[in-house]
Amino acid sequence: AAAAPAAPAGGRQRGRCGRHAERLRTCASATAAESTTPFSSTAGDSPLAYEIVRGANVKPPEDGVRRAPPPTAVMLHGVLGARRNLTGFARQLARAAPDWQFLLVDLRNHGASAALAPQFHPAPHCVMTAAQDVHALLRHLRIFPRALIGHSFGAKVALEMVELARPLPLPVQVWALDTAPGPVAPSQYLDNNDSPADLIPYLQSLDMPLPTKEYLTNALMSGGFSQAVAAWAATNLCETEDGEGVDWLFNLDGVADMYYSYAETDLWPTLDNLPEGALLNFVKAERSLHAWGPGEYERMTHCAGRAAGQAAGIFVHTLPDAGHWVHIDNPKGLIDIMSGVGEADPLSVPFAQWPERKFLV
Repeated sequence: AAAAPAAPAGGRQRGRCGRHAERLRTCASATAAESTTPFSSTAGDSPLAYEIVRGANVKPPEDGVRRAPPPTAVMLHGVLGARRNLTGFARQLARAAPDWQFLLVDLRNHGASAALAPQFHPAPHCVMTAAQDVHALLRHLRIFPRALIGHSFGAKVALEMVELARPLPLPVQVWALDTAPGPVAPSQYLDNNDSPADLIPYLQSLDMPLPTKEYLTNALMSGGFSQAVAAWAATNLCETEDGEGVDWLFNLDGVADMYYSYAETDLWPTLDNLPEGALLNFVKAERSLHAWGPGEYERMTHCAGRAAGQAAGIFVHTLPDAGHWVHIDNPKGLIDIMSGVGEADPLSVPFAQWPERKFLV
C-alpha cells in the first residue's frame, strides 16, 4: 500500500476534490445500485437524490392511482455525510412506526445529489439554500412532512425549513440530533483534532484521486485525526471510472462552504419566536465531541417547555451512552426518547401518533 503523506503544513492548497462531474456521477450510480431500501430516485427533475423507507403498513405507489401520502418524516444527514448514514436508523423507526414512511435525502454537494445538474444547486452553498432544496423536493413529491429529523448540519437545515415555512400550514415536529441552534466556534469541539474546521481543509489539501481508501485513513491518522473519523471519511470514497484510484462522492468545495455556513448560522431567533405548530426537540449526546457555547445549554433548558397558550414548544433531551453519531451509538435509546419513554412532558405520546394527539390547533 502507498505510504500516507505527512500532515499538510500552513497555506493549504485546494486539491481537485469534487470537480469531476463524470466521476461523481459514476460514484453516485454505484451507491444507488447497492441500496436495499424500497425506493430511490436520482432521475427526472427531482432537485435532490432521495430514497424512501416505508413502514410495513404503507402501500407503495401504483401507476395511475392517487392517494394521500402517509405520515412522512424527512431525515437529513450532516456535513460530509450522505443519506445512507441514516438508512439503518430509518428502518428501525419504520419498525416502530409501521404506518409512516421516512424520506432520506442527499443534501446538495453530498452523495448522489452531487452528480445532479448544476442548475439544481447554484451558489451560495449554505444552510438556507440546503433548506430551500428540501422544500423544493417536498413540493416535487407533493408531501408535507409531519416530522423533520436532522443530524448535526441536517438539524440546522430542519430548523431553517421551519423558519422558511412560517406560518406553518400544519403542525410539525423537529428532532435536532446533537447540534445547537447558535453559531459554532472550533474551540467548542472537545477534541479539536476532529473538528470539521480542521478536517475539511485537510481533505481539500489532498491531491485526488487517491490510490486506495486505506491511503486516506492512514493520511488522516498520521495528521492527528481519530481512527473513527478517518474510517468515516473513507466511506465517502468510491472507485474512479478507470479503476485507477478512489475519489470523493461529494463536491468537497461546496461542502466546505456549507460547513462554514453551519458554523455561522444563528437560529436562536426562531426558538425565541416559535411559529405555532412547531415542536422542537434537541437531543444532546452524552459523549458528544461538540460542547455547547457558554450559557447555550442553560438558555436552551430555560426556554424549554410548552409555549403558553400555543401549540408549540421546545424540549431538551440527553441521550446516554452515545457520541456524536447518536443514531448509531444508541438507536434504541434515541427511539425511546422519540417515543416519549420517561419524558417529563405530561402530554408525551409516541412520535408516530403526532400531531393528532400532540397538538390541538
